[in-house]
Amino acid sequence: MDTTSGIGDEIKMNKELELMKKEKLIICNIAWMRDYNGITHGDMPKYYEEDADLNNSAGEIYNFQEFNGNCYGYMEKYGNMEIERYFKHLLENRDKIKGVTVVWCAADISKKTKIVGWYKNSVLYRNHRYVVDFFPEENDENGYNCTASIDSCYLLAQDQRTFVIDEVLDKEELSKLKDVGIWYETEQNHSNAVNKIKKYIESYEGDFSNEGILSRLLDEKADSSQGFSYEDFYQKGMQVLHIDAIEAIKYFNSARSIKQSADVLFNTGVCLQNINCFDRAIDLYIKSLEMQRENLEVLLHILVCYAKKGDVENTIVLSKKIIRILKFNDKPSREDMLVDVYFILSNAYIYRNQYKDARNTIKKILDVRQEAEDRMFVQEVLEIIEEVEQDYFYRC
Repeated sequence: MDTTSGIGDEIKMNKELELMKKEKLIICNIAWMRDYNGITHGDMPKYYEEDADLNNSAGEIYNFQEFNGNCYGYMEKYGNMEIERYFKHLLENRDKIKGVTVVWCAADISKKTKIVGWYKNSVLYRNHRYVVDFFPEENDENGYNCTASIDSCYLLAQDQRTFVIDEVLDKEELSKLKDVGIWYETEQNHSNAVNKIKKYIESYEGDFSNEGILSRLLDEKADSSQGFSYEDFYQKGMQVLHIDAIEAIKYFNSARSIKQSADVLFNTGVCLQNINCFDRAIDLYIKSLEMQRENLEVLLHILVCYAKKGDVENTIVLSKKIIRILKFNDKPSREDMLVDVYFILSNAYIYRNQYKDARNTIKKILDVRQEAEDRMFVQEVLEIIEEVEQDYFYRC
């Protein structure tokens, strides 16, 4: 019996484990932005390098947007990244490597490439992925190559972006970074440049643009020195509910410290949902339900959270439950609710490649309403289902 192969694999796996323990570094060149939290009038991706591709889709625009406790980082690299070429002892069938420091850099108006932020202890994937989200929105660009906990993601304020990459990489390394968009630390190229970058990150004491750690912010309370009552804190939170979710949460947290009520739990959940903290929102919605009779508004919010976080099983189960409840309900908003739920359920079926169920579900909207707008909407979704189904069978 030949044990040579097994021993070799074991040695390679042990070396891989050692590699995983030692955090590696990768530098990624992206467009310059202020927040990387989606395109706004005040924050557009800018390409200051002379040879920059102005038609670049700028998937990095969401690199520091929190999504259910994580950030999802995009780098201009599709297909097999062949990570075992860069991380020597990584097994070839590995689809990811953990414990990577991803340093994001971009050229500013002076055309100097500077560090704009970093992910610590991130997971780097071999192939480009997409955030699981079958509840579509306009301009939904959610591709990524790496991910990290929001508490390990640091974006520098623009005036704090002072570390110039051009000054620490040699010409060959800098050329690779500019041409390919990625530069890895390997055993072969480990150099003073890497040490300088790591030292800078570890010793940085300046301001961050995504100020602070989200988990800490979500537990903060409002100033209680004014002797506010539960109702005072609650009303203050309601005033800023859809203006500043973090500020509203502070008031609601203070209200909850005085009295837990179904309303304050629900509205804290709404704030969390609005900033993509879906798991935390669901927990509070469920607690709110436990304090009152079954509430359709709360159930619908839970459903949207399930859909947004890609929990297809719970989305289907809860959709069917809400539909059963609505069949025996005479709320003025019943028709709108049914239309929304049928749409969400249809998308869940599409995600599971159950195209017949998706068609039958979206058609049920016309059993609820027969407006011209509804007929047009149903037809558009049916056409999308057909396109997705054809693409699925083509890929299979």
